[in-house]
Amino acid sequence: AHINPNAHKAKRTIDHVTQDDYRSIYEVEVDFKELVEEIERELGRQTKARKADGGQTRALLVGVYDRKQTAQWRLEEMQELATTAGVHIDDVIIQIRPKPDPKLVVGRGKLEEVVLQCLDLDIELIIFDHNLNPTQARAVAAFSDLKVIDRTQLILDIFAQHAQSRDGKLQVELAQLKYNLPRLTDLDAGLSRLTGGIGGRGPGETKLEINRRRARDRITKLENEISALSKQRHLRRRKRQNSGAPIVSVVGYTNAGK
Repeated sequence: AHINPNAHKAKRTIDHVTQDDYRSIYEVEVDFKELVEEIERELGRQTKARKADGGQTRALLVGVYDRKQTAQWRLEEMQELATTAGVHIDDVIIQIRPKPDPKLVVGRGKLEEVVLQCLDLDIELIIFDHNLNPTQARAVAAFSDLKVIDRTQLILDIFAQHAQSRDGKLQVELAQLKYNLPRLTDLDAGLSRLTGGIGGRGPGETKLEINRRRARDRITKLENEISALSKQRHLRRRKRQNSGAPIVSVVGYTNAGK
């Protein structure tokens, strides 16, 4: 048996693995060295072609829905969001079930299919059309060993790309920090760094704890800066109201990050 280098072209209509059956090993008339080299050459050509194609971040979109009608419009919306964020969706995997799995969102078997498809298409990013809780995000990332983001993180990334004013940039960064703080995880506790010097001897702080503390400190600093900008906005708003100029409100796609 060997992997099928052309499986991705058929969108999972053919198996990822090609298997030949023989009654005896003495019946096998295959040049294994030539076979392996040919598969490697084909995979190499596909990888180079994909990397040279547009230079966009390539991702796999995953969704769990209770019915197919819901899946259709939700996936169309996520495709538009991904395009706005500069992400190219290479493939989509959906699962129809009453509700998402509490730990792995799609269940272990379907997640194995997702990982295989990512390996086949040389994809390093999985986007879930759901808001993952911290436990789910950590479990899926640990299982797949790939970067995993959810719907809210994708939207916040769009806001971060398009924020122009200083106030807008601070608001987006604050929203991202607050959302990602519970999702910070130590991928390898055995490689944790220890702080040295006075007060840092003994167990010290792990790299994860340092990252969390720095994130909390940054959140406090951003909140103070936004509070100061809020006072300035109040003064400018009062001037506008006194001038009698018309006031227009812009309604956005979502309140996340605003």
